[in-house]
Amino acid sequence: MAPERDATYASEMRARLREGEVPFRKTYIRAVIDRVEVQPNQIQIGRSA
Repeated sequence: MAPERDATYASEMRARLREGEVPFRKTYIRAVIDRVEVQPNQIQIGRSA
């Protein structure tokens, strides 16, 4: 993918995640996030190794 298309795609995804329909946002987050760890002083969100 050309750098310009990468930037356009990233910008569109960012906008959809911030302002898009809730079902899209939930589905996307569930597809890329595997774990959420809550500790007294921090929250870690990421993928399992």
